[in-house]
Amino acid sequence: MQRALALTVLLLALGGLGAETRITVRTPAGDFEVRMTETSVDLQSPSAVRQKILQDLRLLRTRYLSQLPGARDRQQAMALTDELEDLVNLLWQIGRFPTGQWVIVTPGTPPAEEAPPVAPMDPAAFENLVRQVEEESFSDDRLEILRTATLNNAFTVAQVARLMDLFDFGDDRVEVVRILYPRVVDPENAHELLSHVEFDDEKEAVRRIISSRP
Repeated sequence: MQRALALTVLLLALGGLGAETRITVRTPAGDFEVRMTETSVDLQSPSAVRQKILQDLRLLRTRYLSQLPGARDRQQAMALTDELEDLVNLLWQIGRFPTGQWVIVTPGTPPAEEAPPVAPMDPAAFENLVRQVEEESFSDDRLEILRTATLNNAFTVAQVARLMDLFDFGDDRVEVVRILYPRVVDPENAHELLSHVEFDDEKEAVRRIISSRP
């Protein structure tokens, strides 16, 4: 019942975002219509479409989900939007890498033999990373830089906190934690990350990320 209520709110929110325009998209597989609340999105650009989906999800989170009557309803609705955002990002990654380069790690999968690096990113390299992030205008591009940085680096909680502060929106700061926290070398200091997000739902999302680490 509560899950159904959350889905209903999501649908109502979509209906209230603004005047809707139907755009016909012609593809080799045939024509289909896309309902859009704005027409400035470049539908031929996968990056632009992904960005629009994530913007809509964040708008739902901040403007509509807070109106749910109960804390449990809000938590379940937030979990749904988190799942949708992760799936959008997964589709984006699938489009960028050929089949065969994927390893699906499900709960219960034995950990990889290679251990993460023990030493955190050295100060000079970290300052270079900060500059790279600051040079990007869009949060998605900034987050992509951080995803790449996790491939060969580890971080302190203080470094993660500083990178969080480079983002204006709480949802993006939570995503920074989601990306970097598995590579944190001093998880005993994880509580310090909570002071770098403002709202209760953001703090709860950070707590979930922290508690989910083995």
